[in-house]
Amino acid sequence: MQELLLKNITKNYDGLDGAVSDINLSIASGAVFLVQGSIGSGKSTLCRIIAGLENPSSGEMFFNGVEYGSVTIKQRDICYIGDSCTLWNGKLNKTIIKGAKNHGIEKSVIEDRLKIASELLGLEKWLKHNYKKKSEKLPQDIILKAQLARAIVREPKILIIDDMFLGCDIEFLENFVIDDFLNPLINTVKNLKNTITIITTSEIVEAEFLASSLAIEYNVMASGILFL
Repeated sequence: MQELLLKNITKNYDGLDGAVSDINLSIASGAVFLVQGSIGSGKSTLCRIIAGLENPSSGEMFFNGVEYGSVTIKQRDICYIGDSCTLWNGKLNKTIIKGAKNHGIEKSVIEDRLKIASELLGLEKWLKHNYKKKSEKLPQDIILKAQLARAIVREPKILIIDDMFLGCDIEFLENFVIDDFLNPLINTVKNLKNTITIITTSEIVEAEFLASSLAIEYNVMASGILFL
């Protein structure tokens, strides 16, 4: 059983209080921690601190009883998904497996997981698609699913999905069908049975759908304070 433990985590910018305020949290492997809050509420700051991309102003973090400061980002084995509609370059299958290769996962294991991920997320026909930034653009729903496929192939210790629809364009969001794009996320989370999963969203409807589908409650964050 793995555990992520946060004790009195606070983050201030330029001497101002409130980016993240006195967060105390314990999440075990296999658990899903869901946070809803408006843009600027502190969700992404908290995610970046957990991922090791920012340092807290005060407080302590532990993973399996080991203080975070003594563990490198690679050793933490975190898959961070944020702003998921950004551009991709190269063949989709190579992009999806890149993180797993970098973590030294065996080729046969990667191939097996890629097959599972592509079937689970409906990406089979896209795997050999060669995307080049200047000449073409992948559909945004495929980019979202490919980001989730990265997590399935990696099987990280911690998966952070931070407001994954935030980078999508307005036309995509206006035509958004909640079942079509949140179900792949739900399938991904259910497939990663030994991973600590943290999901944040700005949208209440999205939070309610995920909470209902995963049989969990969602937590609210506002002005840097996490209401558990």
